[in-house]
Parts: sequence; C-alpha cells; structure tokens
Amino acid sequence: MARKLVKLADKRHPLYDDNESLWELYLDSVKGSTYFISEVNLFSHRLEDTDDYDERLERAYFLNFCESIPKLYNTYIFKERIERPVDENLILFRNNVDGRNTDITSFIRKCGFLSSVLGTMHVLVDITPSPKKKITRADAKILQPYCTLVYPTQLKDWSVDRNGNFRWVVIESTYYDDIDPSLDRNIETHYMLITQDEWRIEDKEGKNVTFSDGSPSSGKNNLGIVPLATLYHEDLDDNKVGESMLKDIVYINRTIMNWCSCIDEQVERQTFSQLIVPDDGTMAEAEEKGADPLNRLGTSSIWTFPSDANHPPNFISPDTANIQVIWDLVIDHIKEIYRLAGLLGTSSDMYI
Repeated sequence: MARKLVKLADKRHPLYDDNESLWELYLDSVKGSTYFISEVNLFSHRLEDTDDYDERLERAYFLNFCESIPKLYNTYIFKERIERPVDENLILFRNNVDGRNTDITSFIRKCGFLSSVLGTMHVLVDITPSPKKKITRADAKILQPYCTLVYPTQLKDWSVDRNGNFRWVVIESTYYDDIDPSLDRNIETHYMLITQDEWRIEDKEGKNVTFSDGSPSSGKNNLGIVPLATLYHEDLDDNKVGESMLKDIVYINRTIMNWCSCIDEQVERQTFSQLIVPDDGTMAEAEEKGADPLNRLGTSSIWTFPSDANHPPNFISPDTANIQVIWDLVIDHIKEIYRLAGLLGTSSDMYI
C-alpha cells in the first residue's frame, strides 16, 4: 500500500510520544516554583473542598532535590579546569561555541547537566551562513562553526541506520520575526529536516519559510552525515532517548512536596491553642444584643462547655503526633533520594 506524504509538523517518532510527558515533568521539577507547584503535582485529599485546596496550593513549597542532585554531580565533574590540547584552528570556536560568547567548558557543562535531567541532549553543529555562492579564503576565515543545544522535546522525529547513526532528523524550533521594531512581533513554529544530503525548514503548513533577514531556509548537506551529536546520562536501550537521573527521584520528590503540604495544612489550622470556657448561655445572649464577649476574653474564638461541668477555663493544644509521623517519613524519603543518587554509602546510613 502506498504511503502518503506528510508535513514535517505532523511527524512524530513513537518514542517521542512515549517520553514527551516525562521530559516535561523532569524540566518542570528542575525549574521548581510554579512550574512544578501546580494542580498537576499537588494532590487533593479527601478532607478538603475546592476552596481549601486552592488555599493549600497557594501556600505550597517545593524542597527541590531534582535540581540539586544533578547540579551536585555536574559541579563535581567540572570542579577542575578542563585542559584541552592546544589547537590554533580551534581557539575562536572554543571561546565562542554557540555564537553567543559561551566558552566550550560552560557549554558542555550545561549540556551535561541537562542530559542528567532529561536523559539525553543533542548538539547541532552548523556554520555561519554566507550570502556568497563561492567562498574565498578570506571569507573562510570569517565563517565559524557553532553549536546549538537541541532538547529531546525539540527532536520530533528521526531515523537511524543499523549502526545507530542518524539518517535524518526533524527539529522543532520557535522563530521570532521581530527585526523591524515598528511592526508587531510574529511568532512562528519552524520544522527543520536534516538528511545526509540536504536540509530545509518548513512552517506548520508545510511551506518553505522565508526569513526577513535573508537567511537561507534550505540547502545541500555537503558533510554527508547528520551533524547532530548526542550526549546521554545513561543509554540502556540505544534508542536516542536515554534514561534520566530523575526517573525515580522525581516521584519521591513530588510525594515529599505533598507530605510537606499536609504538614503545612495542620500548622496553618492548628498552630494556636484553643480556649475552652464554661458558659451558661450568657455569652450567647450578649452576642445577640450586639456585644462582643470575645473582646473581654482577649481571643478571637473560643469553645464553650456547660457551666455546671465544674471545669475551669483551659487551653487545649492540637495533637502533634501526625505531624511528627509525616515529618519522619519526609526525612527517610530524602535519604532515599540520596541513596538512589549514589550519595549514601549503604542503606544503613539512611536511618541514622
């Protein structure tokens, strides 16, 4: 049966669909704050209504180990200066890897951190475009290679040969058409197809794009390979996806956030001891007449009990046992995070 042609915007690898939500979860956890503290990750419990949940969500906080654990490894790896063989031809490139004055160590460090978080990162190697069809030696000195980070969320589709090399890739990117300050900014989504022979860029409609600055949107690939390098955290399946350092940690960290939110709820509602006083109905009568007996007692609320009970006024305090149980669980699971990350020597270290 004949297969139909599809737009680049419609191409998605099955492994992309399987992992897209995971990549978003990993990135949100590393960013923390409102990226992670949301209705998706903070779960409602059976004793609260919608208003109670909204208030608890507003107070929520995130003890972010999903950022600190990869950053700890990354800092250790790059704590010493990286020494590279001297090469006069690479001096400019090493000092400005991405065309934004990022040196090669900073670029690789960022790439390494993100690969730990997402499981994999890709680097597209390109060269600055030239409007001339024929390049002279003088022009060649101006042209420089540069690298661009490609997140796995951007690599929408790909094909590999039996050796695991890319035959072709489709990369999604956001383009801001805002060269002219007098015009409204136009935001477009572009899709770049790179094969071993050529490359081109399409928009969502499958039409070749035209850049307002005159940059080309298609051309030949004279390298004969797809210039996309891949860095993994781990690669168990050899599938261009990899395995994240956070694959188990993120769920534990999310559980800790929910437990801490339950503790916060108890603190918010039960911090102050509650006054109980005997009442023969006098306080209720005074309130009906417009008086405020609570002002005379010096508190905002009280509980009353029958005056013939012969008990003096007293303060009752909330039970802290539940808070202690939850906090002990939090501490144990924080230790479990460090064990999973390989930062605890033995399992016995978890319960010191």
